[in-house]
Amino acid sequence: MNSIINSTYFRRAGTFCAACALTVTAFCGGQTPAFAGEKHNIIANKIMQLQQSSQRWIEIDLSRQRLVAWEGNRSVYAVVISSGKPSTPTRTGTCAVQTKHRVARMTGDDYDVPDVPYTMYY
Repeated sequence: MNSIINSTYFRRAGTFCAACALTVTAFCGGQTPAFAGEKHNIIANKIMQLQQSSQRWIEIDLSRQRLVAWEGNRSVYAVVISSGKPSTPTRTGTCAVQTKHRVARMTGDDYDVPDVPYTMYY
C-alpha cells in the first residue's frame, strides 16, 4: 500500500508553489464586524482572481480545518489539516509561500516535531 505522501501529486510538490498563493478563508476571533467584512471581501476577490487564472494555489479553511489545492478553478487535492493552536494561531488573509521544504523540523516553546513532510512557510 502506498502512502499518500509518496503519491505522484506530492512528488511534484517541489514545483507546486512556484506561483502559489495561500488563502486563509476563516477569520480569527476579536475582529470588529466592519474589519471582518472588509477582510472577507479582499479574500473573496483574490479567490475569484485565482479561479479565473491557471495558477496553482492553496485555500485553507480554518473553521473546517481543511486544505484544498487548486489549479485555476479545478480542485486537485484536499486534506484535513491541523492549524495553529489558540496561543499561536494561524494568520488569516492572503499571502505567498516564502519557503518550501521537503522535510523540516518544527520547534517551539512546548513542541519539537522532527521530519514534518512538505512544509511551507508563508
